[in-house]
Amino acid sequence: ACLHGFATSLLPQVVAEFLADRPDVTMSIQTRSSARVREWIAAQQYDIGIADEFEGHSAVNHESVNIRTVCALSSRHPLASQKIIRAKDLDGLPMIIQDRQNRFYHAVKTAFDASGAVLNHRVEVRQFATACLLAEQEVGIAIVSSIDAAEYVGRGLVTRTFEPQLPFRLDILYPKYHPRSLLMQEFIAQFRESLTPFILAD
Repeated sequence: ACLHGFATSLLPQVVAEFLADRPDVTMSIQTRSSARVREWIAAQQYDIGIADEFEGHSAVNHESVNIRTVCALSSRHPLASQKIIRAKDLDGLPMIIQDRQNRFYHAVKTAFDASGAVLNHRVEVRQFATACLLAEQEVGIAIVSSIDAAEYVGRGLVTRTFEPQLPFRLDILYPKYHPRSLLMQEFIAQFRESLTPFILAD
C-alpha cells in the first residue's frame, strides 16, 4: 500500500525487478492517502506501506528515510543556468506548492521566510508528479522529491540543488503483530537499496 505518486515513480521498477526471477510470486499494489495506508497496515491488510507524515500508531512499526529534494523547473527558465538555486532567487516568482496542510509545504515556507523571500503561490497540488509536469510546462517552479523529479528529467524538465536543503520524510510502515516472511524481507531489502541514490546525506 502506498501513496499515489509513489506508484507511478520508483515502485513499479522495484516490483518489476523483484518479480523478474520469482515467477510464482504475486503482488498487490494499492494506492491511497497516507492516513488510509496507515489504517491498512494497522489492520494487517498489507505487508508494507509507503507513506509520509506518519505520526505513530500502536499497531504499526516504521522506519523513516529522509529523501533529498530538488528545485524542478523548465529547461527554458533563466534560472536553469544556475547549479544551485536558493530561496532568495525565487523571491516572488510563480511557484507550484504542496498542499498547504502538508508538513513539507511549511518547510518550504519557512525557508522562504528565513531568506526574506516572498513565496508566490501559483498552483497548489497534492502530488510531486503533478508539480513536475506543471514546471515542465513553465507554469512555475517547484521544490519536489528527487524520486519524483527523476521520472521527468530529460523531457523538458531540469533539476537543480535547492538551498537550504529540505528533506522529504518517507515512512515505511509494517504491521506490528504480523511476522515478516523471508520473501517480504527480501523485498524490503531491495526497496531500501532502490532509495539509496535519493537519500539525503547527513
